[in-house]
Amino acid sequence: QVAHLDIAGFMKPAEEVGGDYYDVLQHHGRLLFGIGDATGHGLESGMLALMTQSAVRTLLENGETDWTKFLNSINGMIYKNVHERLSIDKNITLSLLEYQPLSSGETGGVLRVSGQHEDIIVVQNGQMELIDTTDLGVPVGFLDDIAKHVGQTEVALNTGDVVVLYTDGITEAENIEQEEYGIERRETRGTDSH
Repeated sequence: QVAHLDIAGFMKPAEEVGGDYYDVLQHHGRLLFGIGDATGHGLESGMLALMTQSAVRTLLENGETDWTKFLNSINGMIYKNVHERLSIDKNITLSLLEYQPLSSGETGGVLRVSGQHEDIIVVQNGQMELIDTTDLGVPVGFLDDIAKHVGQTEVALNTGDVVVLYTDGITEAENIEQEEYGIERRETRGTDSH
């Protein structure tokens, strides 16, 4: 339960173990959302998603607030364990979002976003905006050090605004004509559900 927020999540792996990751974490007044997608499918991708989840939870519980240090610490752990120790060529997209409510008595808040994943959909007053995360990072575990690549942006949120996070399983899903769902349809669904 989070005051003034309605949060919903759903995950259904397609056919086998997947590498999708999402989490909603609260710790000492902080509210953090994580979403990511490991390359490929199968046990190795699922393991990478689980390692990422564990690292995010550990850093949050240890009080890390600097996004660059936060993401670079996760990256170092993933890179050393996956590439160097296990010799597996995998990485994971990862965006972290921290919601900070406005001061007591006010509604709304600020959403800090860092790390690279899919676009983030924000619906405000019936208008949809895409937050491009391309310049906010690189896939975790792709390089041995990602500190210089980590960026951050902020989005002001008001009562009634909607934020949609998703993985490529949504945009790459196909209908019976084998047409991909795509971001365009995701945009329409995002504004319709608002």
